[in-house]
Amino acid sequence: MNNNTTYFEGQISKISSRADHSWSLTINIPEYAASESVPKLMAMNSKVVKMVVTRENITDNTIETLESIKSSTPGKTLSPSQQLRNKIYQKFMELGGEAADFNDFYKQEINDICDHLNQEITSIKNEPRD
Repeated sequence: MNNNTTYFEGQISKISSRADHSWSLTINIPEYAASESVPKLMAMNSKVVKMVVTRENITDNTIETLESIKSSTPGKTLSPSQQLRNKIYQKFMELGGEAADFNDFYKQEINDICDHLNQEITSIKNEPRD
């Protein structure tokens, strides 16, 4: 297993919705699993990660297969606006943001995108035409 991956047995103790319409998941990790898993999880704190949650046993072969899979969104295809919001949220989290502040960050990012497009439109309008 590589340093960017951890495997542990735990218990989901809480699931709740957040102001930005995402979900929060609280996991309890037994003491016997904490020594190896918690330091890796701490290093991943506030990072965008991929997760697999199962009640079945996970074999070494399963872990190798999961590590080889490239990131993708299974199932439903997101609309362009959902994809944009997800990318803005990903940027927000990479910058160390707190979920409670996301709506303000999102509005500012959208304003910045609109300002950039307005500059491009103005530039196109001012170009000489043949």
